Amino acid sequence: MRAREVMTSPVVTVPPEAAVKDVARVLLRHAISAVPVVNGDGRLVGIVSELDLLLGDVPADPVAHVMQVGAEPLPPPRVAADVMSADVVAVAEDTDAADVARVMREASLKSIPVVRGAEVVGIVSRRDLLRAVAREDSDIRADVLRRLRDYSDGRDSWDVMVDAGVVTIDLRGEDPVVGEAAQLLARSVPGALRVHVLDRGEDRTTEAGP
Repeated sequence: MRAREVMTSPVVTVPPEAAVKDVARVLLRHAISAVPVVNGDGRLVGIVSELDLLLGDVPADPVAHVMQVGAEPLPPPRVAADVMSADVVAVAEDTDAADVARVMREASLKSIPVVRGAEVVGIVSRRDLLRAVAREDSDIRADVLRRLRDYSDGRDSWDVMVDAGVVTIDLRGEDPVVGEAAQLLARSVPGALRVHVLDRGEDRTTEAGP
């Protein structure tokens, strides 16, 4: 399963000169936790998260403190460029979704932009990955069968069963090379957590993540 198969696309973006309040409205309107910032050439230059906005645009309330809060030494941020994180973690379209999940865990990120060169073509959120894991077995099976039929020019010479995201493919005597291809194709289906290939009495199991 690759990033392009789970990402949200087209992706919502904002320009560097977008007003901070407008960026906040974008996050709320689209129910997203972060938005990529792209310049006039469509290049990714930053990302603004909910936390960036909260840290940059929530003034201290003197009434809520025992001691008086002094005047702010700097003017408040006005545009996305003032609050965005310029050091953006991004992934390519063909990045393994398991690697995307690992980066999210290690860097404590809620979403990661997906790029084609320097162009933003999508974004993967934790919810996107969870949505793939939560897919119905019937939908996973239909996708596996479709990919196998496309690979074999419409031939239907195997049995496919899916139980709780675990895919079992019975090749019914097909060539072992076909079994290897079937395994790779099934692993690329969103929601396929593990793949068993039954081939002439042999059982090969692989994990597909996340």
